[in-house]
Amino acid sequence: MFQLLLLFSFFMPLSSEIFSSMAKVKDVLELVQDYDVKVEFFDNYIRAQEQYLEYLSQILEVAENADQLLSKDLSPEHPAVVFRYFHDTNVIHRLKNKVDVFLDEERNNMQFDSEDLRDFVAELPTEEDLNGTALGITRLKATYKLNVSDIANGVIANRPSRPLTLPEILDMIQYTYINFVEVKGGNILKFGLDMIYYLDRRWTQLTEKEMADILTLQLKILSFGGCICTHEYKHLLSSLMLLDPNADVPSNAHCISFTRSPDCQYHREEFALDRIHETFYKLCRNEPVNPIAAVVPYLSQQRHLVCKYVHNNHPYIILQPVKIEYLNENRPTVAILHDVVSRRERRVLRLHALDFLKRATVTTKKGQVPSPSKISQTMIVKNAVVNKYFPSFRQRLLGVTKLASRSFESLQVGNYGLGGGYTIHLDLLFPAVKHNFTDTTNNRLTTMVTYLTDVENGGATVFPDLGLRVRPQKGSALMFFNLFRNGTSNNFTKHASCPVLYGEKWIANQWVLRNGQEFAYKCDLSNEW
Repeated sequence: MFQLLLLFSFFMPLSSEIFSSMAKVKDVLELVQDYDVKVEFFDNYIRAQEQYLEYLSQILEVAENADQLLSKDLSPEHPAVVFRYFHDTNVIHRLKNKVDVFLDEERNNMQFDSEDLRDFVAELPTEEDLNGTALGITRLKATYKLNVSDIANGVIANRPSRPLTLPEILDMIQYTYINFVEVKGGNILKFGLDMIYYLDRRWTQLTEKEMADILTLQLKILSFGGCICTHEYKHLLSSLMLLDPNADVPSNAHCISFTRSPDCQYHREEFALDRIHETFYKLCRNEPVNPIAAVVPYLSQQRHLVCKYVHNNHPYIILQPVKIEYLNENRPTVAILHDVVSRRERRVLRLHALDFLKRATVTTKKGQVPSPSKISQTMIVKNAVVNKYFPSFRQRLLGVTKLASRSFESLQVGNYGLGGGYTIHLDLLFPAVKHNFTDTTNNRLTTMVTYLTDVENGGATVFPDLGLRVRPQKGSALMFFNLFRNGTSNNFTKHASCPVLYGEKWIANQWVLRNGQEFAYKCDLSNEW
C-alpha cells in the first residue's frame, strides 16, 4: 500500500481550490471540528495580551509615581527620597523581569501570526472558495428551480439547516454579482435582486443601517445592469439618501430623463434557453422530454428494456458475465455496464485520489486551463498503476468491450464540488489536442464513466439530444461511442453532468482512443456503429 502511495505522489500535483471538490469541503470541515479554534488560538491569544497589558500598566503606574516624586522633591541627599526612588525603579526591574519570563512562557500565544495559526489558516477556505460556493448555489437555483426563500432559510433539497444571517445573504449576493457571468438557465443579477426582494419583505425587522446596506447593493446591481436612468433607480436612490446621505453608489445626475424601458429589464428575466439547454435542465430535474427529430430514427424502440449478459469468452468474466443495459443500441450506442468495479476498488481509488486532487481543467491551444463550466477536481492514474493495483477492473472493461488495451488512456478520477457539474460537451479532441493540435487521425472512440459512489440528489449524466438521463449508481459504468465507424464524430453523444444538489459524486473516466482498434472494431465508410 505504501508503494501505491509513492506511485501516486510521484506524478500528482498538490490540491487546490476547496469548493470544487466535495471531498475537500468535508476534509476542511473535519479539520475545524478537530480544533477548538476559539480556545486554541483566540482565547489564549487574548488572555496573553490582556496579561501583558496588565504588566505594562503596572510598570507605567510605578514610572509615573517615580516621575512625580522627582518633580516634587529632588533632594538626593535625603535618604527617604533616595529610598523611595530606588524602590520604584526596583519595582520596574522586577516587573520587567516578570514580563520577560511571561513572554518566554507565552511566546506562542503572544504571536497572533504563530506558526500553528499560520498552518491552520493555510488549510481554511479562501475568498475564492466563498465566491465559488456562492456561484454554486446560484447554479443549483437555476438548474433545480430552488426557491429563494428556502435558500435564505437554509433549506436545500428539503434538508433544513440554520437560516442565513443578513450579512451572509448580502455577501452571497455580492459575490455573485461582482463575478457576473451568465449561468445557463438563470441570471446572476436576477438571483441577487430576488434575494433582495425577499429581504424587502422583512423590512420592518431591519435596522436603518441594514436597510441602507440592502439599498446600496440593490442600486449597485441595477447600475451594473445598465439601469441607472430608470424610475426604479431614482426612487431607490432617494430612499437611500434619507438613510445614508454619504452612501457610495453611482449617481444618476447625468440622466436627462428617466424611463421604464424594457431594455434594462433583462436583469429581471430568466435568460431564454435554446432547445438543448432547456432539455438539459429538464433532464436534470427528471422532467419528461422529447428527443430531437433528427435522432428519433436511431433510437431503440424499447431502449430502456434491452439487457443482456456478456462474457465474450474473456477469462476474467467468463464465469461472471457482465450485465449490459442498453439505453440506446445504435448510432450512438449508449449502455450501462453493471458491477464492473468492486467495493474495494472504489474505496481504494477514492482514498488515494483524495490527497492528489487538483482543480479540473479543459484542454486548449494555450494548454490546460480551469473552466467555470467544469466544477470538479481530478487526478490521473497512469496505466502502469491501474494494471498493477487494479488489474481486475481493467480486465473487466477489456473483456466486455473487446477493445485493445494499448489504446486505453490513463484513468481520470474525479470528485465534484459544491453545485459541481460539467456543462454540455463532447468527449472528443478538437483536433487531437494531446498531439499539439497536429494529429487529426486519432480521437476518443469510447467513453466509460465509472461511478464510484451513489449521489443522493442530482449529479445525473444526461444526453439532451437523445433525451437520456443516467443516475449515478456505484459500481456501474456508463459507456458510449463518440465516433461512427468511418471515424467521424457522432454529435448526438453531447452530454453533461448535472450539478450535485446533495451528496458526493466520485467518478473514474476511462477513454479509449480510436487508433489501435483496427481489429476490434473495423473501419468502414458508413456513419454507423
